[in-house]
Amino acid sequence: MISLPSSYKCVVCDKSTYSFNYGVISCNACKVFFRRCHNLKTPIEPCRTNGNCRGLVSCRNCRFKQCINSGMKIPTPGSSNIITPKPASQLTSILQNLLYLDAHRHQIFSTYLAMENPGLDDVILSNSITFIEKPSQMKLDFNDWATMDHISAINFMKNFGFIDWLTSSELKSFVKNSYMQFIMLCNAMRSVGLKSDTVGYPDGVDIFPEEIRQMFTNCSEKLMKSRCMIAARLIELNITKEEFILLAAIIICDPACDCTEANRNIISQYQKMYSSTLLEYCQNRYQKCGPSRFNDILSICFTINRTFVEVGEVWMIYVTFDKKTKTKKLISDCFEFVINKQ
Repeated sequence: MISLPSSYKCVVCDKSTYSFNYGVISCNACKVFFRRCHNLKTPIEPCRTNGNCRGLVSCRNCRFKQCINSGMKIPTPGSSNIITPKPASQLTSILQNLLYLDAHRHQIFSTYLAMENPGLDDVILSNSITFIEKPSQMKLDFNDWATMDHISAINFMKNFGFIDWLTSSELKSFVKNSYMQFIMLCNAMRSVGLKSDTVGYPDGVDIFPEEIRQMFTNCSEKLMKSRCMIAARLIELNITKEEFILLAAIIICDPACDCTEANRNIISQYQKMYSSTLLEYCQNRYQKCGPSRFNDILSICFTINRTFVEVGEVWMIYVTFDKKTKTKKLISDCFEFVINKQ
C-alpha cells in the first residue's frame, strides 16, 4: 500500500505542519511572528548570546533571522497575494523533468511492441528490452498492451536520481512496492484525458483478459469497480497534468521498501520534495484553498489502494479456478506478486 508522510516540518521551528506561508513550509505561529516582526516600527532587540541561543522561541532576533535564512519573504506592495513562492525555476524544473519522463513513458507505451517475453525481474534489472515499432494495421490484444504498460512504467521509475544507489535486490523491492499503483493512476489519467470514466487500453481493449471477463460474466460489477473508481475520483477533482505527475512521483518514492536505512531515507527525502512541490503548486494555483486541494489530491491514494485490493481479489479468484493462465510471463509475475501482497 502507498505510504505518505503524515505531515511536514516548519523550516523555522521544526513543528509539524501542512501550511505554506511566505514562500516556505512554515507553521501558523512562525507565519504570524514573521509578519509582526516585519511590521515593527522599532529595531528588534539584539540577541543576548550573540546568536548562540538554544531555543528560537525565547529570542526574537534569532527566530527572525531563522525566518529570513529559511527563505521567508514579504511580497512586494504590488503583489496580489501573500504567497511568495520559491524561485519559479525550481518548481518549473521539477515539473518539466517529470513531464518529460512521462511523455517518454507514454511514447514507449503507445508506439512500440515488445519482441521478448521477459519476466518481472528481467524488466526491472535489464538495461534494455528489444522493441519494434507497432505496425499500423496490427490489432493489439490485452497481452500486448499490458506488457508495454508494465515495461514503460518500470522504465519511468528507473529514471529517478537515487536509482544508482540501490542494489539489485533493493531495486526489485523498490519497483514492486509501488509500480502497480503507478500503472493504475496512469491508466486512469489516460482514460480521463480521452473523456472516458472507464479505464481501458487503446482501441477498446479491456484491462482484464477475455478469460477473466468470461469468469465474471454474472458479477461484472466487480470488474467495473476496478475500472472506474480511480477515474471517477480524477474526474471529480478535475485533476491537472501537473498534479497527476507530482502525485505519481509521491506514490513511486515510497520508502516502505526492503532497502538499507540510508537508502530508505534518500527515497523518503525525494517523496518529501515532491510532496512539498505539490503543496507549493496547489498554493500558487488555488491560493487560500491550496492546502485543501493538496489533501484532496493525496486522497486519491486511498482510492488507488482500494482499487489495488479489488484487482488483487479478481486475479486471486481467477488463478484459483484456472491454473493455466494465458497471459505473458511479465503479467503473470506481476499478479502473482499482487496476490501475495493481499
